[in-house]
Order: sequence, then C-alpha cells, then structure tokens
Amino acid sequence: MATAIIGGTGIGNLLQDAGCEPVQAATQFGVLQAFRRKDGIFVIARHGRGHRVPPHKVPYKTMAAGLIALGVDKCLSSGAVGSLDPSLKPGELAAVSDFIDVSGRNVTMFEQGVHHTDFTPGVSAAVLQKLQSAGAGRAVVYACTNGPRYETPAEIRMLSALGADVVGMTVATEAVVMREMGIEYGSLAIVTNYAAGISDTELSHEEVVAEVKKAASRAVRVLLDSAR
Repeated sequence: MATAIIGGTGIGNLLQDAGCEPVQAATQFGVLQAFRRKDGIFVIARHGRGHRVPPHKVPYKTMAAGLIALGVDKCLSSGAVGSLDPSLKPGELAAVSDFIDVSGRNVTMFEQGVHHTDFTPGVSAAVLQKLQSAGAGRAVVYACTNGPRYETPAEIRMLSALGADVVGMTVATEAVVMREMGIEYGSLAIVTNYAAGISDTELSHEEVVAEVKKAASRAVRVLLDSAR
C-alpha cells in the first residue's frame, strides 16, 4: 500500500520533488489529479495550482475515492489554522487529534443506504503519533467551518467553549471521507494567526500565506518524515 500527503495553503507545490510525475485516478465523483514523488509518496494540492479552489468546493469525495484507486491506505495533510488559545502562537505546528464539524457540509461517501462509521478517535491515532514524533508539537482539537469567510468573534467564543483549540475550513471533511473509505488520516496544523476576537487586527488571506511561508520548510519536513 502507499501513502499520500494533501498539501494545504502554500504547501502543496513544495512537496513535489524534481522527479515527480503526474498521475490521475478516475472515480465516480471525478478525476483526481495528483503527483507521485520519487519515493513513492503521492502528493495532492488541495486548493489546486495557484490556490484557486475554495474550501467549500474542494473535491473531497474525489480525493478519497481517487486515493483508494491509487492503492493509498495512509493520508496526511497540512492545514493553515487560526488559534483559539493565546498560548498557541502563529508559526507553531500542532497535530490534530480530534475535530468539531460545524461546516454544515454533510459530506459522506455513503449517500445510498444507512452506514454508520465510528469516529473513535476522530483521526488516526497512528498518524497522530507519527506527526508528533516527527516534531508536530502538541495535539489540538480542530473546529471546521465552511468558509471561505473567516469566523466572527462570537463564533470563535462558541467554538472555544465547545473545546476547540484551532479553527480551519477543510480537515474535518477530509477526515470523514477518508475514514469512510478506510484510509488512515491525520493532519498537521500550521498556526498562521489568532482567530477573530483574539487577534488585535483584522484577518486576511495574505497574512495566512505569509505565515505559512515562514513555517513551510518545517512543515514539509514533518509531513515527509511522518509519511515514511
């Protein structure tokens, strides 16, 4: 079996090595576009080339079904997140241990019939351990919103009260489709900013991209070390 890495904002292209070859996998949901590195790891740019695909339009089902078609049984990802905890600072890396899904997407691989999937734990314990051993830092609970807008201060207070440590727009949906397809999944959170109401300034995508660039080399190393 094989391993895949889904690169989020500012990370996808950095995971490709000089010998990467493009690969495709046709599924009932669409065609997955990916790359195979020289070491055999598959790489997907979550938001496409040039960051053109917003979080609510990422082809989550295509990714999960496509990875199965490629023989993948383990998938890691990176995700830019806002911190709900003042002690978790921009520039830090963390490993997602669980999630709270308030995106409202209701994405599932099982549209026909009733299929209940256990989510204990929320993400793969084995992948979480790999990420932390590789230097991901503390384990965090990820709150997933729909985006592409950022959250309001009141929403952040709610998510914090629910037990979330960080907030993003993709990981919970990926975790659901990957678990339903039997793929071991975990995610590296790259803290790029304090969330609304915690930050003293307005949030911007440019700020997120700038912080990802600062942490990119460390994030790529952790992802690749965890994938091997």
